[in-house]
Amino acid sequence: SIAALCSNVAVRALRDGKLTLSFGCEESRRHGGIPRDRVIVGLPVEVAKRLLEGS
Repeated sequence: SIAALCSNVAVRALRDGKLTLSFGCEESRRHGGIPRDRVIVGLPVEVAKRLLEGS
């Protein structure tokens, strides 16, 4: 469940407009089913749009 991710990843990306990385806390990994070999990435909207558009 994406709802179990640490909120600071999404909030920082939105508020600061910067890419945000997190190794995730134990709770988000346990309840969100995120494996330990994965990194959580928060993308600002503009960066996500550019990636999706391929520019």
